[in-house]
Amino acid sequence: MNLPSVEMDLRVLCTVRANPLEVKKLCVEFEESHPWGALADVDIMDREQNAEGRSQIGLPPRTCLVCLNPAAECVSGRIHSEEEIKRKVDEILGGPPFFPPEGMIRHISGSAGTALLLEAAAAPKPGLVDPYSRGAHDDMDYFTFLASASALASWWEVFVRMGWSNRGKSPESLFPELRKTGLRAEKSMFAATKGINTHKGLIFSLGVLCAAAGLLAAEGRHLSAENCASCGASIVKGIVEKDFSGIENSPADAGALTAGEKLFLSQKTTGIRGEAERGFPSVLHSGLPELVSGIQAGLSLNDAMINSLLSLMLSVEDTNILSRGGKEGARLCKENCRGSAQRGRNGFREGKRGCPEDGHPLFGKEA
Repeated sequence: MNLPSVEMDLRVLCTVRANPLEVKKLCVEFEESHPWGALADVDIMDREQNAEGRSQIGLPPRTCLVCLNPAAECVSGRIHSEEEIKRKVDEILGGPPFFPPEGMIRHISGSAGTALLLEAAAAPKPGLVDPYSRGAHDDMDYFTFLASASALASWWEVFVRMGWSNRGKSPESLFPELRKTGLRAEKSMFAATKGINTHKGLIFSLGVLCAAAGLLAAEGRHLSAENCASCGASIVKGIVEKDFSGIENSPADAGALTAGEKLFLSQKTTGIRGEAERGFPSVLHSGLPELVSGIQAGLSLNDAMINSLLSLMLSVEDTNILSRGGKEGARLCKENCRGSAQRGRNGFREGKRGCPEDGHPLFGKEA
């Protein structure tokens, strides 16, 4: 807005090599989402010096700083006094800036990064990689997971900040951009592991939960497990239908389909998508309670994590096991886990001895 009389008139000109309309969208987002964005007036011109207005990206005219009428009308008609404008500017500048608290951002993202390291270190994990065994895998080891965890460490903060920035909008509106960011995180993972998939599913699930935590923090809500899971479900609302609706008529062995898509076609298995859309029930009702109860019972963190893992393996619809061992492999997996989990509840060392180190007996066949 052009003020009638201003002692300091700061103007900045810069060139950007990008689509003018896309740049305009970003500038409008800045004007409307930044705590002091209402005080900025960012104009965009193409290389022919044609102005790119809000109408060209399907938006109504910008509203006045003081009232809700179009700003251009108030400026041209000098509707508001200089005192009114100054009072509004002081009100905006005097309010608390809505920037994410860095301590909170670091706590959430740091916890996510730590979770990857703890999961990799827990042992023994039947069928899975740990510091002492490759489990049922011959293409990865413990150090592969450490390299992947290191490559992904900075991405958890990106997911948290995306959630924070979505304050005031519908949670599901965040997911398209969240998914694009997840794909970029996957590239970092694959670069670090030389093409080996160590954390693809976790990038999806933990990325959603980090974004959910960021959104909850921005709204001043408690970061409980239940709230994070519920918010995560809202973010991915409709994902099962959207992702699988277009493949109903595809052959289950189509080369372009992922393992999860093939399993949905053949067995209606929704995998991690369904788990997330239902609000992570396996985590809330199996894995987390088992972890907490183990620690409260005096188990070490490692031993409590293994009990939690066994509990999850009994309840989770694991597409990895289904794709490797089929229904029979999944049945044998749950059968072995059930015995080990029960022994673990009676005394962890007994349950620990029941966990096969190489993982293959868990499936009943070579994975």
